[in-house]
Amino acid sequence: MADLTQVVSEERINIPMRDGTLLAASVARPAGAGPFPVVLTRTPYDRTNQALAGEMWAKAGYAFVRQDVRGRNDSDGEFYPFRDDARDGYDTIEWIAAQSWCDGHIGTTGASHVGTVQYLAAPTRPPHFTAAIPEFAPVSVYHRWWYQGGAFRIGFNLAWLILLANDNLKHYPKRMAKLLKDRADVWVTPEQMLNLEVTPFFREWAFREYETTDGVFGNEWFTEFMEHPNDGPFWQNYNFTGQHAEMDIPMLHVGGWYDTFCQGTIDSYTGMRANGRSPETRAGQRLIMGPWRHVNWGMRDVGELDFGDDLLKVNPFEVRKRWYDHWLRGIDNGTASEKPVQIFVMGENAWRGEDEWPLARTQSTNFFLHSDGTLDERAPTNEPPKSFEFDPADPVVTLGGCEWVNYPCGPFDHAPLDSRSDILRFHTAPLDEDTEVTGQVFAHIWASSSARNTDITAKLLDVHPDGKAYNICDGILRGTFREGDQSQVPMEPGTAYEFAIDLWSTSQLFRKGHRIRVDISSSNFPRFDVNPNTGASLFAAGPNREEPVVAENTIYFDSARPSRIVLPIIPR
Repeated sequence: MADLTQVVSEERINIPMRDGTLLAASVARPAGAGPFPVVLTRTPYDRTNQALAGEMWAKAGYAFVRQDVRGRNDSDGEFYPFRDDARDGYDTIEWIAAQSWCDGHIGTTGASHVGTVQYLAAPTRPPHFTAAIPEFAPVSVYHRWWYQGGAFRIGFNLAWLILLANDNLKHYPKRMAKLLKDRADVWVTPEQMLNLEVTPFFREWAFREYETTDGVFGNEWFTEFMEHPNDGPFWQNYNFTGQHAEMDIPMLHVGGWYDTFCQGTIDSYTGMRANGRSPETRAGQRLIMGPWRHVNWGMRDVGELDFGDDLLKVNPFEVRKRWYDHWLRGIDNGTASEKPVQIFVMGENAWRGEDEWPLARTQSTNFFLHSDGTLDERAPTNEPPKSFEFDPADPVVTLGGCEWVNYPCGPFDHAPLDSRSDILRFHTAPLDEDTEVTGQVFAHIWASSSARNTDITAKLLDVHPDGKAYNICDGILRGTFREGDQSQVPMEPGTAYEFAIDLWSTSQLFRKGHRIRVDISSSNFPRFDVNPNTGASLFAAGPNREEPVVAENTIYFDSARPSRIVLPIIPR
């Protein structure tokens, strides 16, 4: 019989992969013979950081296995993000299943990269892979991680690169010490961002070649990733949308409205709900979306806002344990009969259960931008366009949004950006009644540029009666990607094009007396890299490289070119 007050720990176990590579793991389990259901996490961030989680799971009656992925920390082999994780995940799960302390039921858990490797292992269908909890993870590395609307997500990806490089120090001590010198400023303090300071590190990388003779901080794979700016065969192994039909386990997908992978979490849920391998798998999908930024599930403060006590009712460990009590232990605790979608409605600051996503009662509503700065449901007639200058040397600074912890993310009052003339602002009159926006938001902006390439950004904000304007969601589209992400089509200077911008999803109650605002610009740095407006490769180097140019970008508001944002309104 298991003694749940005592934990048995093994701190270094080498698990063999099919090619002979040994991956390091630690195990915590209840005292006693067992066997026990097993929760597995596979991480590139040092498994020894998960000792507390192991103790919690063991005291809950589970064995907890934490493993360093290939080439990280104590594991052998070469680290190349995601390349080997499908096979290694399979081999690890089946090795665990053969141990005397495992009862044959194995679930996985973890966030971000640790959630991504769960999606990679699922299509291989290890016989003992029973259920999963991927948290804050993308559905496609190209679309929901590396790029967005054709723009490189420089802030997140370079900070992630530096994080990974910390472990490389032990493998390449001399060269890494040199490469990492003076790179600590990749992490930006709230004070720096709110004072509109962008660190030298990001400025250095705004217009420069990405190769170095030693790889990028010891991560040679990074160069290969950057050599594929278009979607295509290189990225297919990292796009899980086409693999949902091969996945055959129940999954609890957890994400945040301000998470760097917000839309990817939702896309994974909807893809599995529609295309999972069996009816039981499709019915076994669940989605939880809170107001969180990346991996801060369990916190009530996000950005500058406090979302209240109701947010804390969804306790991370208790939710995970309840999920696995049902799927790994067979306990009838109501999990199977609950509404499959749980969303936190910001503004109302309350949880709500739903039967589907997107919500069936959604009323997609056009809110048109007008040249006088208003925003409403009236279609424009022949209003004059408005122009602004976009100077790549002076980009609009990122202030909050769907990001990571390397700089302030979440909702922030946008007053520090009010003086900028390169942001066009459009807002409704004070609302006569509460207005809920829940679903995926899109903007269709008609724009032309004096340059051969430029970006158009769109941001949705909630303006409070005191004038404070908090960002809700945002997006970007690079002009040469306006016809899709498989190839780039040049822009003709002076020609107006429709920029269809995906602002991802949200759930926000705009209270009576508040105003809905939309900001249009051409940069959001360092959330996205800065377009030099030349039409040349953003990472071109050498003597033929063109210097960035200032662009005059024009937004249109007439009947033939109606710029608008499409809001998923939920009747109340």
